[in-house]
Amino acid sequence: MVTPINRIGEFGLIDKLAKAWSEGASETAPSYKQMLQQIGGINSDKAGPFLPRLAVGDDGAILDVPSHRPLLTTTDMLVEKVHFLWSPERIASLGHKAMAVNISDIAAMGGLPTWAFLSIAIPPVATVEEVVALYRAMGETAGRYGISLAGGDTVRSDQWVINVTLMGLAIKEPVRRSGGKPGDLLVATGWLGDAAAGLHLLLSGKPFQEMTMQEQLLLHRHLEPTPRVKEAVMLVQQKAVKAMLDISDGLSSEIHHLCKQSDCGALLDLSRLPIRDETTEIATSTGQSALSWALSGGEDFELLFAIDKEKVSLLSTIEQKTGTKCTIIGELTPPNEGINAFHGPEHKSQAFPLRAKGYNHF
Repeated sequence: MVTPINRIGEFGLIDKLAKAWSEGASETAPSYKQMLQQIGGINSDKAGPFLPRLAVGDDGAILDVPSHRPLLTTTDMLVEKVHFLWSPERIASLGHKAMAVNISDIAAMGGLPTWAFLSIAIPPVATVEEVVALYRAMGETAGRYGISLAGGDTVRSDQWVINVTLMGLAIKEPVRRSGGKPGDLLVATGWLGDAAAGLHLLLSGKPFQEMTMQEQLLLHRHLEPTPRVKEAVMLVQQKAVKAMLDISDGLSSEIHHLCKQSDCGALLDLSRLPIRDETTEIATSTGQSALSWALSGGEDFELLFAIDKEKVSLLSTIEQKTGTKCTIIGELTPPNEGINAFHGPEHKSQAFPLRAKGYNHF
């Protein structure tokens, strides 16, 4: 069935979207409890979910923020033909990603996400069913992380635009990019370059059914990134992380951001970057560089953090509890030494300046 939006009007659409979100969140809500159990050590008063006192349907939302819990806020906008190519077959993935990129920001500051405000611009050719499917997918992702819908807006536009403003509550003192010190180790979670490899596969036009399982995995990593909430919370609980941010624009850019805020330099061993063999194979077969994808491809939404050398044993605990690898890729250095990289321990004396390359809107 195809229903034009003007058949039900703006307020009829809003009612359907709120219902779609609620249905999606209800299906995945048990996953949030499982995540909290896996993390462990979070009191029920800190875990939520925290329902708005007043949400959709009034002039504004009323949120009861627990005392002594710093409120974290982030916002991210996805614009058609800039951040994604519209495809009715990938509506669910788009909805997931719109939420995940914001959840990743809250996680990187050491918090649990709580309330979302969704604003969406809809082209006139869109159908009610497409927008409902998008909101249901966003609700499903929100349910996995205990997020409640608190409000939003809908407008007509020439193309799709999805803007999510997400609030979260810090577990302890929020983690910033500015706490690193010379001598701290630099660590990255997961795998780097996956999203860039997945984007390459998407743009190649290769049918999904003809992809290998590993190629499908890389495509999934691009379309539906996993925000590292569990890993971030565990780091904060153990007071192990000194500075942290998520890898959205590319590792080389993020290292520069962290070093600038922490007033440090860095020395990075490129041979230690966690790159899948499949990513290297795809890059090599197409004349691309897997290393470049890892450094500047962006959208991996892994965590980059600085940790005290005395806390390094915690990394194996996180790996065991979450299944997410944590790789030491370098260390912070005095600021006058700059930001440098080398290829393997035997070439450490041949370190060279690491330029900041990554996605830039302008």
